Amino acid sequence: METETLVEIIDAICVPVVVLDHELRVVAANGSARKVFADLSTGVAVSKAISRKRSFISRLGQVLQDRAERRVTVKTKQGFGQEFSTTIKPLGAGKDGGAPMLVLTFEDRSALKDVKAMRSDFVANVSHEIRSPLTAISGFIETLQGAARDDPQAQVHFLGLMAKETARMVDLVSDLLSLSQVEVKQRRRPKKIVD
Repeated sequence: METETLVEIIDAICVPVVVLDHELRVVAANGSARKVFADLSTGVAVSKAISRKRSFISRLGQVLQDRAERRVTVKTKQGFGQEFSTTIKPLGAGKDGGAPMLVLTFEDRSALKDVKAMRSDFVANVSHEIRSPLTAISGFIETLQGAARDDPQAQVHFLGLMAKETARMVDLVSDLLSLSQVEVKQRRRPKKIVD
């Protein structure tokens, strides 16, 4: 296949695509790939254009040798740094004997990674918010079972505080349930028929 035709084909693909020769030099790259990797140009070594990491270069070599598709994570350093799930597929060097090439496609996983981090932070914050009233209620119960056991005035005071902390927890759980309902409804297909 001629290089111009190859470039036209991969330029039509919306995800970054890079084609490497058997010496791991760039043969072709689409516009999306050039936007992501600033040093990407024909003839440049992949270690300069995309990543110098040994694990990445070694995976490329393995695919050239055993002709088996592999996936690897590639992180960029430009800008805010993106994380890509990269698929490496062998191309050519079949029975006709042409030099083997590799096709790399890059799927941006940055947004997914950010969402996971936000969820993790959210769970940590909610856990902290729920733990605080639980700790307070636990302390009030210990006090009521111990020193304030026979003190009606202290019992009224601590029971009022426990009611307040319980109401706070109920509000938190209610908010969590509301959020979960929103997520469920967001994925639900509309049932109404519209003109």
